[in-house]
Amino acid sequence: MVEGRQFLGACFFGPDWRPRSHGQQDFPQRGGGLARGLRIAAPPGGSELSEESRGAAPPDLVAGAARDRGPRRRGHSLLGLAPLHRMLCLAGLTACLSNSSVALFDLSSALLVLPLVPPGRKFQEDGSPYAGQDANCGNTLLISLEELVKDGLLLKNELPEPIYMEKVQFATVAGSVIELHYYLELKYSLEYLSDQTASLGWLYDAALFAAIDRSTSFFSWDEWPEHLKNRHLGALEQIHDSHKDFINVFLAQQFLFQKQWKKIRSHANKLGVSIMGDMPIYVGHHSADVWANKKSFLLDRKGFPVLVSGVPPDAFSQTGQLWGSPLYDWCAMEENGYAWWIRRIKRALDLYDEFRIDHFRGFAGFWSIPSGESLYKAGPSKAFFDAIFGAVGKINIIAEDLGVITEDVIQLRKAIGAPGMAVLQFVPNGQTNPGCDALQVQKYLTVTRETSISWMLINAAVCSVARTAIIPMQDILSLGSSARMNIPATQLGNWSWRIPNEISFDTLELEARRMRDMLSLYNRL
Repeated sequence: MVEGRQFLGACFFGPDWRPRSHGQQDFPQRGGGLARGLRIAAPPGGSELSEESRGAAPPDLVAGAARDRGPRRRGHSLLGLAPLHRMLCLAGLTACLSNSSVALFDLSSALLVLPLVPPGRKFQEDGSPYAGQDANCGNTLLISLEELVKDGLLLKNELPEPIYMEKVQFATVAGSVIELHYYLELKYSLEYLSDQTASLGWLYDAALFAAIDRSTSFFSWDEWPEHLKNRHLGALEQIHDSHKDFINVFLAQQFLFQKQWKKIRSHANKLGVSIMGDMPIYVGHHSADVWANKKSFLLDRKGFPVLVSGVPPDAFSQTGQLWGSPLYDWCAMEENGYAWWIRRIKRALDLYDEFRIDHFRGFAGFWSIPSGESLYKAGPSKAFFDAIFGAVGKINIIAEDLGVITEDVIQLRKAIGAPGMAVLQFVPNGQTNPGCDALQVQKYLTVTRETSISWMLINAAVCSVARTAIIPMQDILSLGSSARMNIPATQLGNWSWRIPNEISFDTLELEARRMRDMLSLYNRL
């Protein structure tokens, strides 16, 4: 257990569900950081999760699910794909899902992944999946080169020697350009697009944007020459003709990403594991989305954001956060039936079984910088979701309703029937807390807040009344603050953590058994 950290946590129960009969113990104050009187449900005969049992714990898929008399109780694990073994590729996840020798994966009901979008290319964005260049494209840095060899697109001797790095070096990986053989053949093999004609527009826009961006040295698209910035037809045709090979490779790479991801999702589903995605509410300014849909964003005549996104001070940041993404012009979006959002939602359904919408409160009201006299501006509220559900049907959305949450946010979430979230450190003690209902997604975040790594905390999340418990991989591995994926309100050094090379998936049976006992105790198997 890592000492000297501070956290606030709570184990809570609702009136409609209680764990199986067993004793309880008070979790005493330790290291000056634990909350007094924290009620942790202990296994029969006392806590078997002793100091000695809080050692290394399993990565990846950790929590299970079961059918109860009420809604299904389940568990998720949280990870990005970059932490996986091998050189930043999807093959690592494929290997994890197919590793039947580790009982750990038999416990899993779902896998929550960070956004799969191409990370922002700007240095200060540092590979963030929340500031991607395109909201719908896949991150082709994650393509498995080994799978390309199997498909006959690369020769085995063409693969670079794998080099393990403690942190992901995004610039190094992105600079390692490997030519895709037979791309001219691949461009005719985009079967996954044949039945998605509505998606062809965003994919081609993304290819054009990447081609222009590659051929210029400007910091942002709003600095491009007028005919490119404003998408004059003749200029776009010229770009297509002069960058035809690059555009074909771009499309082929997206096809390969989709093909490999579809294989992973299918494999996971066969194991009974659903894939939960993560959708940032905003997109980066330097993106094909904003460039090709200017009227849907609050921009000036030159294309520069008039207002940008952020959040006021909260439990995650004492000074607030400046995200810098352009804000939506919700009035303009309403006029066209939220067409851009409908395309985005349909694309998410093509990738995930369900997904979380980050910063859900922005649909009820959003922080505007600079904000003038009014800091919060009204969002589209339920009318937005009525349009979405009317276009794609009822979908499984999880509302990330953390931070400064007002009554209108709570009512909107309930109106659309979406579960909310609760971070373990921030949930007050007691059963009467109105936020602790069974629809919540219980979660404590190493990725966004420093925690004291402890199996007692994992136990607190798993035993809670929440229908879904999410455990970050770093916490299951009992790692310290150096394994944090992200520090809010900072731009450098984030999103680059990887699983330590010395951790092997073949040596985690003890931890898997420990998780199974815990999940069985709280009826999540």
